[in-house]
Amino acid sequence: MKYIWCNIKNFFKHKKLIFILTVFSVICSCIMIHFSYGLYQNYQLKKEYDLSDEREIALSLQGDFDEESDKELNDDESYFKPVDSVDNYITMNLLKKYVAEFNNSFTDKLKYIEATAIVDQLPFRMNFSVKDGTIINSDEYEKEIENNAKLESGRYFTDKEYRNGEKVAICWDYLHWNTMSSPVSSRMAVDKNTLHIQGKDYKIIAYGIIDVDRPTIPVTSLEDTTLFHQRLVFHFKKPIRQEQYNLVVEKTNKILGDRAVVEPANLPDDDAVYLYNTIIMVTIFITIVSAINFAILYRYILSSRKQSLMVYRICGMSFARVVLLYLGECVVLTVPAYVIGALLFEHVILKKVSKYYDYMSNSYSSYVYMVLFAIYFILSLLILLFMIIYALKTDKELDVKGGTR
Repeated sequence: MKYIWCNIKNFFKHKKLIFILTVFSVICSCIMIHFSYGLYQNYQLKKEYDLSDEREIALSLQGDFDEESDKELNDDESYFKPVDSVDNYITMNLLKKYVAEFNNSFTDKLKYIEATAIVDQLPFRMNFSVKDGTIINSDEYEKEIENNAKLESGRYFTDKEYRNGEKVAICWDYLHWNTMSSPVSSRMAVDKNTLHIQGKDYKIIAYGIIDVDRPTIPVTSLEDTTLFHQRLVFHFKKPIRQEQYNLVVEKTNKILGDRAVVEPANLPDDDAVYLYNTIIMVTIFITIVSAINFAILYRYILSSRKQSLMVYRICGMSFARVVLLYLGECVVLTVPAYVIGALLFEHVILKKVSKYYDYMSNSYSSYVYMVLFAIYFILSLLILLFMIIYALKTDKELDVKGGTR
């Protein structure tokens, strides 16, 4: 082993540029191998997810409510009264803490979050987005309103109104029924410009036609003690991934505990490893090219070590031991450089390219790293072994007879 370290030390000291190029070639090869695999894995997963129709992750909320009918309410509507301890329900305050757990890389992929709040014992549907851990107005839901509903007068909420939780409301008058129903009319002031909700005055900023039997108000305007009922649904712009589903499960368990259960979703398996013939052949090809480059550089180093090799052979070192000596030197150079390349790829390059390849970040596991390293190491070892033996046998100046030690 001391001969190996001595050779490496002299290699770096006298052939510094070649040493750096040798290490650099291994690092680049490692990065290329891992990137090629991730690109292929991304392609396979994208094909599966494109066939998936799952665009929602739903939470089933556990708190129970008693429904009590009221003759004044149209369409057999009911009042909802909580029957469990407050600790069994998701409140507005808890909802804020929950959505704050999700970073922008997750929330930017959402259309909106849908929830049903029990406001003055009546269910109100809420649709909102999240940015920087804060509840904001949903541009996507606003587009749906514009496409599917008609505002006869007024406007939709501004971002400032929604973010600040201002007391504003939109009343929907489907076929001119709802403004006469108890949920709306009983809360409306005489001038029809104000609604009384949770003991507060909400300014009516718009009237429209849509099949909704409740006013629309910013969820941020609700009291922190407001309870939520039935389901909390994440609506995504694209088919959801296992990574996103797992994150929702993790945050739900952490913040909401037993108050909510994430409903099952039929998703492709992100943990599937696609080590098909194509990517294996690509890895082998890159490894062979890398090993040949390494071998050419190392062949040059061997040609500059004729004198030291002659000394080894004259002093009795056998041919086999000389081969093992140089092969060991290659291993000591290759393995650390490969590890550096793998770490550089995982902690630097992968974070950058994941912005452009949605399914690449979860493509790597310990098993994948071991398989790729095994392919690289075994092929490199075989090619270098052949090169060293060939160089020592064909170069007459290197083929010095020695002992059998």
